[in-house]
Amino acid sequence: MKLKFLIYFLIFYSVNTAFAGELVIKEVTKLFGTNDKNVIYTRVTGSTLKVQLFSESSSGNIFTSGLNSAECKIYRDNSEIYSNTAVENGFWSGLLSGGKSFEFSADVLSQSGQYSILCSGSDTSGKSIESETLSFFVAPKEYTAELTITANNKNYNLKQTSDSNGNTIKVNLTGNDFPITKVGDNIKIRLNGEVKGHKGIDSGVNSSMKQIDEKNSIDGETICKSPAPNLPKGNAIKINNGKFDSNPNNNLSLSFDDVYKGKMTISYTDEEIKSKIENEKNRGGCDKNGINTGQCPFPPTFEFSFDYLVVPNNFKLQALNNGKDIKVLYFGQGNSPLNESKINLDLTALDDNNQPLKNFINGCAAIDTELEIKHDNNLVITFMDSNNANTSDDTTTIKKENWTFQGSVAKASLQRVLSVKQLDKVWTPSMVSEPIYLKNVTHLMYYAGKKNDISYPQYNNLIFDSFNNAVVLRGRVNMIDTDNAGNYST
Repeated sequence: MKLKFLIYFLIFYSVNTAFAGELVIKEVTKLFGTNDKNVIYTRVTGSTLKVQLFSESSSGNIFTSGLNSAECKIYRDNSEIYSNTAVENGFWSGLLSGGKSFEFSADVLSQSGQYSILCSGSDTSGKSIESETLSFFVAPKEYTAELTITANNKNYNLKQTSDSNGNTIKVNLTGNDFPITKVGDNIKIRLNGEVKGHKGIDSGVNSSMKQIDEKNSIDGETICKSPAPNLPKGNAIKINNGKFDSNPNNNLSLSFDDVYKGKMTISYTDEEIKSKIENEKNRGGCDKNGINTGQCPFPPTFEFSFDYLVVPNNFKLQALNNGKDIKVLYFGQGNSPLNESKINLDLTALDDNNQPLKNFINGCAAIDTELEIKHDNNLVITFMDSNNANTSDDTTTIKKENWTFQGSVAKASLQRVLSVKQLDKVWTPSMVSEPIYLKNVTHLMYYAGKKNDISYPQYNNLIFDSFNNAVVLRGRVNMIDTDNAGNYST
């Protein structure tokens, strides 16, 4: 009888003293193939959290029975945000490998931040028992970034959304529409965006998008006379309550002292969240990259690339005959360009201080241009190529192949035949309008096929004084055949 009592006593003692330890939390997950005790793994917003509670004796044994009640509380940034209802008797029955659990929905981990969980309960004797306070990080699930480039009063937008999978997201401005600006003017670049949480903006994100890389390559770099300029680094873009700060001081502003045709690449990422994820990785909270269970949710890197073109601020034009300014023009010049004498036409590409540029040469940044010169009474002056004459054109084409590096500047030097005609008007004997003094001459230069294209600047204030005080006279007049009106303009 004494032996039987002793056995009952030892069993009762061992059961009731087994719970003199702590409450143990195990997350229900397959991370790394095991469920480590008292570790909550790194997750992203909108994740669910499921935990099992066990009692650990002072000797390290884990039990799934013997508790009367338990509850768990979730904290974000040290503030309690959720507490479940305490579970009473009977909750803890079950096998050691699969006891019942608490589950927290996606609405609980709805915002990024530093979280913690604390569980407590009482054993069958009514003694309180408590877990460790376990910290874990909830990272942003998704970023949206939009780069806006402003040039020549026009905006160009590159936008992309990505999960926090650590990948580099390459965003390219495609098509024939790209930023174009004049020398001396600015290309402005700003980054906007937001961080998405479980529902809408993730207001728990207060970090920054840092510019981590910038590249600038130009076409024909070995031909260009001025090397590609370095791109400046901008300030980090603060993220306040999940939204990128739109402070103008964060914008990049680029200006150029010569012309270029090239491609820019600028990359941004959230370095602060990256650092926190590295800490999570070091503590064993996650492994590798991704956003699935067990993977480290590193923020994406957004790599924005776009073509761009910097063009001259203005052009200087000279038309010389035997090295002298042209003083007299005749109606009908250019009707027989193959048989008429030529003048020298020189163009120089200028910066914003009217100084010659270097890079507006063929193979670097030169492109085809069109030149229009008109008088206020529909008089049109065209510099014609006698080898490719077309008297119906109102413009003079300057091909990019004509632009070369002469001395230390970019110039186009051509031999052309002057054509003088009236726009949309046929001359008749009754038209007595000579002499015409060229005082109200308008000059327009634009890029071939791009007239009135708002992306491309036009030049209506050329430096051109070759026709100062010039006069237009009637050409050959046939005093005999007065009935042939065509002779009056030949």
